[in-house]
Amino acid sequence: MKVMLVEWYDSCSCDSWITRSIEEHIDKVVSMGILFREDENEIELVPNLGTDVKLHPIAIPKGCIIRRRQLQLR
Repeated sequence: MKVMLVEWYDSCSCDSWITRSIEEHIDKVVSMGILFREDENEIELVPNLGTDVKLHPIAIPKGCIIRRRQLQLR
């Protein structure tokens, strides 16, 4: 089991006209969780993992990842 810390850019959208650049809405996010799945396009982190269930998974596109590192458990 790998526990990961991932820093990534989150995307956003707007449903109406705005007066400032959408880039001002893009935020850096830090997520931490168990690496549940990884392929060439994305990683999936899960903060809560049971024997047959997972809770609150998040799929992060690899193109949005700034930095990632595996945490060492003691």
